[in-house]
Amino acid sequence: MTHIVIVGNGMAGSRLAADLRAGAGSSSRGASDRLRVTVLGAERGPAYNRVLLWDVLAGRLDPADTVLAGSHDRGGTRVTALDVAAHSVQTSCGDQLEYDVLVLATGSRPIIPDLPGVRDATGRLRPGVHTFGSLVDCVALRQEARAARHALVVGGGLAGVHAARGLAALGLPVTLVHTGSHLLPRHLDPAGGRVLRRILTRLGVTIRTGTRVRALTPDQVTATDPDTASDSGLTVVRPAAPVTGAVLDDGEQITADLVVLACGSRPEVTLARAAGLAIGAGGGVLVDTTLQTSAPDVYAIGDCAEFLFTGAVLRTASPSDAAAARSEGSAAPAIAGIRYEQAAPAWDQARVLAARLTGLDPDARYHGSPRLVRLRGDLDVAALGEPTGHLVDADPTAGDAKSHVLALTDATRDAYRKFVIRDDRLVSAVFVGDVATLPDAVRAHADGIPLPSDRRYLMEVMS
Repeated sequence: MTHIVIVGNGMAGSRLAADLRAGAGSSSRGASDRLRVTVLGAERGPAYNRVLLWDVLAGRLDPADTVLAGSHDRGGTRVTALDVAAHSVQTSCGDQLEYDVLVLATGSRPIIPDLPGVRDATGRLRPGVHTFGSLVDCVALRQEARAARHALVVGGGLAGVHAARGLAALGLPVTLVHTGSHLLPRHLDPAGGRVLRRILTRLGVTIRTGTRVRALTPDQVTATDPDTASDSGLTVVRPAAPVTGAVLDDGEQITADLVVLACGSRPEVTLARAAGLAIGAGGGVLVDTTLQTSAPDVYAIGDCAEFLFTGAVLRTASPSDAAAARSEGSAAPAIAGIRYEQAAPAWDQARVLAARLTGLDPDARYHGSPRLVRLRGDLDVAALGEPTGHLVDADPTAGDAKSHVLALTDATRDAYRKFVIRDDRLVSAVFVGDVATLPDAVRAHADGIPLPSDRRYLMEVMS
């Protein structure tokens, strides 16, 4: 019997487990009798849909509404080490599990900026300071928001915008601080960012762009940072001072007793790096189109993976690679791959890997997924196709004859749409404030068929 161990029970790992069991059950080759699947998840409780976290924060959904179907085999069991040579994993419970196939679905972890006042003297986040990456984070934020007077969100990316909107929906005054010139810089151009800013402002969020938080300010009256003092032979630990606000680069002081750090995320590759697996320039575990890493019988999917679609051959990891990976300054120049940080691509990867491992389609390969980013609810934002690094500062009157940019702003409705056409095909689209015609754009992008030469067609059909 083939033992498949999945490390991570998030949206990628849980979907793979479900697809493996479904595929094994439907396989005419009796795969259900040949496969044993074990899922090891560090978070306690069942897998959940992270896309819905902001709805939980805003009070629109209960945590139970986010639960994904599927089994959770070893909830609260953290993997502490991989031994790719011995085909085994070590767990926080002290168990050593042998595997025939190992799948890393470890996701990503939030970036916590190294700012004065973020942590207390023990290294923990100061009371009132939170990240926004898990259901536990979301529930804690929702509870503290009930007694909070003002919230500060640090970061204007997807997580920051979601957190700000969710907290504002609870009736809490919110200030969002973003270092860039406009919100969602990875997905929107400046014009789209300006429209999104107007929408958020109307919904009760105060926006500060082009500046950064210099420090968080702890309460200097009610408590001091944790330290120890001896009193009659007893050790007394004083409570940490809660956060009371922040100081910006320009000297402005913002009052806030609830702070959300939404400063992006990094692939969680601690185990993979220590085991000597190849890590890409983007920080993910390098995989090929079969989703295999540089080690035999080890695969990676989801946010922790970085994809090579160029036909490059990954070097097989050896025991010496692990030692080299732990030595400072020994890393070779990293290969740059492509990272997907969305649920739909992770599920595509799970489907391909399940088809290969169950034998339903041993030759299945992953060749990428359409890029579609959505902010739902009353924000209505979508970015389709190539990352908008290709869109920023695009001039509709410039460029070669094969590239065109069409943009339309409706200030009366706070709506914005932008289409980038190359070689008569839609390669990118941005929607802010109105996504009614997004399905038409998705079909045009997916089909890849030539568009009519009269560009007014796009504006008429999709506006």
